[in-house]
Amino acid sequence: MTKYLISEASPPALLYRIPVACHLLGIKQTKLMDLMKRGEIRSVKIDGATLFRREELERFAAGLEERAP
Repeated sequence: MTKYLISEASPPALLYRIPVACHLLGIKQTKLMDLMKRGEIRSVKIDGATLFRREELERFAAGLEERAP
């Protein structure tokens, strides 16, 4: 099996698993699942794994500023 080295020069991942998405957004998994159920953030499934597109996380985070009072 080939191992891939990830360095700061590597481009960011295109898809993130739930724990990484939570870390990037600074929220807990239960909150992320609630946002998914309400349709506020979209995910994709690949072989049963729930993944989040980088652009979707960025879209959601940018939308928070628009909703702020």
